[in-house]
Amino acid sequence: MMPSDPGLASLRTLGQVGLAIPAWEMALFVALLSVFMLLGRAQLGLIVTYLFVLYWGFVCYWPNFFEAARGDALALGVYLLCGVALAFLVLIAFFLPSDGRL
Repeated sequence: MMPSDPGLASLRTLGQVGLAIPAWEMALFVALLSVFMLLGRAQLGLIVTYLFVLYWGFVCYWPNFFEAARGDALALGVYLLCGVALAFLVLIAFFLPSDGRL
């Protein structure tokens, strides 16, 4: 029998939450992804996917993130920093030519 680990228990609770994504957000995601794929901008499509996953993960699981991090603000800061970095990459990608050269 394995010893009880509070960190492992808090990770298990992350999988027990029902994910409810609003239909308008899903429609916006599908529309943006479709436009980028039709325009041949696969990189932008991937970045939009990462941003939506970060957003949905934060909105749906933020109480569990705080519980798993035991109230550490550094965990939230790293999470938000990754989201801002991805948003910055989206802005850079919009201004790059389609061949990817500067």
